[in-house]
Amino acid sequence: MKKILSGIILGLMAGFLMVTVFVVMLGSVAMLDVFKEDCVAIVPIEGTISTESASPGLFGGGTTGSGELTALLKEADERDEVKAIVVYVNSGGGGVVASREIYDAVSELEKPTVGYIREVGASGGYYAITDSDYIISSPEALTGSIGVIATVQDMSKTFEMLGINNTNFVSGEHKDMGSPDRPMTEEEKEIMQGIADEVFLSFKTAVLDGRGGKLDMTRESEIFDGRIMTGLQAKDYGLIDETGSKQDAIRKAAELSGMEYDGEPNVCVLSPEKDFWSEVFSSALSGVGISSNSRVRIE
Repeated sequence: MKKILSGIILGLMAGFLMVTVFVVMLGSVAMLDVFKEDCVAIVPIEGTISTESASPGLFGGGTTGSGELTALLKEADERDEVKAIVVYVNSGGGGVVASREIYDAVSELEKPTVGYIREVGASGGYYAITDSDYIISSPEALTGSIGVIATVQDMSKTFEMLGINNTNFVSGEHKDMGSPDRPMTEEEKEIMQGIADEVFLSFKTAVLDGRGGKLDMTRESEIFDGRIMTGLQAKDYGLIDETGSKQDAIRKAAELSGMEYDGEPNVCVLSPEKDFWSEVFSSALSGVGISSNSRVRIE
């Protein structure tokens, strides 16, 4: 009986492996077909921007890893058949470091680049594409929100009510700054505000450098007060070049590259490749709420 069960299990495993290999092979062939002709590459930035990627789970959406995105952008820039790049954004922002890494990668691209905002391209999502050659947004998409949030939670009263008493042994007076078991001092608040101001200055400088003379600087205070705006409003402020669709962005990218085509430009989509088991474990971890959160974030 044991031998029969073992045989069945091994047979199922072998069949599963054969199906997996077959699917992978089909995926590889499809990818090769996509890149046979000149095309406009689309690199998507979706969900919360983070340095690490995570698949969507039961209790939240996935995160977009800046490391994988910068690698995809570099690959698109190096492929001969890719003539232009559309950075597709549907993100309300995320980590400061991750947003900056994507911004730097976009800035270094040699091929014509168009940023496209579909539903949300705010804060870190806008930061990432601000140095694109051209930016198009859906008219009703949410963008702007140029600012920084630094959050510290004070749960000391809740701990007191629950009878929780933490004793921290620190090497310096600010080592436990931001600890949820005590209120922050005024000096510590100034330190955190200084961090937020410094990160915001970097964000603001990137927008000024990327958009150049396109911004309506008579309304500078409104552009940089952290407000959210629609695509139409963003165009009025000079944060984007025009409103339109994803196809408009693809056509514009092809136009900037001088790419020749009949009908509509060929499109090749670059997205991170993940093996089966990394997807399973990533989904499982995100499902139980395991994630990394930035204390200082652009959102």
